[in-house]
Amino acid sequence: MSLQHAILEATADGILVVNTDGEITSYNQQFINLWGFADKDLDWMNSNSRLAYVMKKVKEPEVFVSRINEIHSDSNGNSFDTIKRVNGRILERYSRPQKIGDKVVGRVWSFRDVTEKHNLSEKLSFQANHDPLTGLVNRREFEKRLVRLLSSVDAKSEHVMCYMDLDNFKQINDVYGHIAGDGLLKKISDLFQEQVRERDTLARLGGDEFGLIMEHCSIEQADKVANNFIRLLNECELKLEGKEFNVGVSIGIVKINDPRVGILEVMKNADVACYAAKKSGRNCVQISLD
Repeated sequence: MSLQHAILEATADGILVVNTDGEITSYNQQFINLWGFADKDLDWMNSNSRLAYVMKKVKEPEVFVSRINEIHSDSNGNSFDTIKRVNGRILERYSRPQKIGDKVVGRVWSFRDVTEKHNLSEKLSFQANHDPLTGLVNRREFEKRLVRLLSSVDAKSEHVMCYMDLDNFKQINDVYGHIAGDGLLKKISDLFQEQVRERDTLARLGGDEFGLIMEHCSIEQADKVANNFIRLLNECELKLEGKEFNVGVSIGIVKINDPRVGILEVMKNADVACYAAKKSGRNCVQISLD
């Protein structure tokens, strides 16, 4: 085994080296393992056969090929991207020119399996942005999305925020305990989530309070959605450990169409409208006039 080959085999990355004509000059066993080639396959495959084989293993083959062509158009260029395979594995792909002095004589491709790292990052990101009990977006992420929406608002915009507070829910926690209360919160959040569009953002803001952002939605449409929440909650049999609970919800609605209004004012107006709904007898909707 040559020193160069020994070095290739010692690295944890899958390495493929090709010359300027696209012919393989060297590779290591880890490259074979990552892509599932049989031993010695690369010794007889031409570049088209290799490419066809690999394209069957990636989720976006057209993007994969386009990126290769883009890299080859600049012989001195370096590149880095991520590849998703059909088997669920995720690879980082690095590419850099192979040079002797200033002359480019080929290209080195290296591949690294980062599936576990990626999945952990996704999990941590989800945990940071979602409520652990209900799985809904948490207050922090809700406010980030609201700020992002407000930054694009103009007079023609039709967006709405709802502030929702469950009625008399504290009594359930006080009488039956927080375990029962948490179980009901999960059932109610699932019920609400089933009624919203994919583009909408439903969040647990804390305790028994929920927030809902509805983009490209009129006040009239939002009023219908909010009243539907109330109707479904009234009709739903909320049972836990053999006990049946009656839970209502008071909802405040505020229009989002003024670029001069910031997040604090939007949240305050929605909260005030929700409080007005509570004062009006609970289990109803109040639309903010501000």
